[in-house]
Amino acid sequence: MGKYLKYILLIHFLFRLVGCRVPYEPAAIKGKTGYLVVDGMIVNGKGQTAVTLTRSTGWHDSINIVYEQSAKVQVEGTDNSVFPLTENSNGQYTSDSLNLNPNLTYRLKIKTSDGSNFVSDFVPVIKTPPIDSITSKQDTDKVDQTLKDLTIYVNTHDPLNNTKYYRWNYEETWKYHSDLVSKVHINDFQVLVNTQADQDRLYYCWQTDNSSSIIIDNTVKLSQDVISMKQLTSIQGNSLKKSFIYSILVKQYALTQKAYEFYGIMKMNSEQTGSLFDPQPSEINGNIKNITNPAEPVIGYVSISTLSANRVYISKDFFYHYPPTCKLQLLHSLNVSDIQYPNVNYPVDYLRDHITQEITGYIIAPSSCINCEWMGGKSLRPVFWPDSL
Repeated sequence: MGKYLKYILLIHFLFRLVGCRVPYEPAAIKGKTGYLVVDGMIVNGKGQTAVTLTRSTGWHDSINIVYEQSAKVQVEGTDNSVFPLTENSNGQYTSDSLNLNPNLTYRLKIKTSDGSNFVSDFVPVIKTPPIDSITSKQDTDKVDQTLKDLTIYVNTHDPLNNTKYYRWNYEETWKYHSDLVSKVHINDFQVLVNTQADQDRLYYCWQTDNSSSIIIDNTVKLSQDVISMKQLTSIQGNSLKKSFIYSILVKQYALTQKAYEFYGIMKMNSEQTGSLFDPQPSEINGNIKNITNPAEPVIGYVSISTLSANRVYISKDFFYHYPPTCKLQLLHSLNVSDIQYPNVNYPVDYLRDHITQEITGYIIAPSSCINCEWMGGKSLRPVFWPDSL
């Protein structure tokens, strides 16, 4: 959510300054920025609490994200209990586990490095029902009918009909492989035979990404508190994500009605085109305030709930395997520097005389065809990934 929160406040001021249909004025974008943006959920019990602090920036600022560092962040209860969060990198403050009393209310308190103090309203601790299932379906791609797009859905329900308001985010990880297997490697300007472990290190990689949109739903108008086939994401048929093995970790949170309304407004505003001539975005009223300077806006909403999470793996048997596009090259030279390793090419195998089997050169290919890390992932297997996959 941090990717778009930083723009919302500036957009709001722009519309109030220029109205709905007036000529564009460059001076209108010079409004004040630098307001605190609070993004995250407080998780009670099992599951990590992660709160990210940033500062709002303008459209023409050279820095995309300004992280708020060296802040003091803690959760406070109405019984005067205090649970400090630990600062990590990139303005994130976390706790691996919070043991909150579900009969009490709690708030988030922040003191930034400049001495300013921020607090949220006290909010209740909500219990989140478990995820019933995560399902997937493949449909023919609308552009290329030889491909199958993969869509992921979540299903859940509350038998007590108490939850009504839901929010989800997810972490997706995909295992993929390079186009070609290398049987040799270079070490100290020598070409040596790869072990199976060496081959796997170059061939298999994993890459991870997090959801960036607001995913919410409610069951207020339904007779039962049931969410069925709520779409989380859709992956195009030619995506590397679905080229081999795909996994998604879905996290589900219960919301209060006010929190749901806040995220609904955020979702609506973030999905607008951003044109000055679009309808005005709705007011964004969070539950966090600056008690040092009450006139200064703060962007964000603090909610507390238990976490329901589930991970699934989708087998390669369901996936379209697009053909490799890499071509081998024959290098008739024993000079290792002629391979142009690793910035251009990688060795694939020895080139041998077909009669004497004497090494006469090397078979090479572009580095991106051999080393899977060139496609953005890492060869280190994630700790949660099963050995069988």
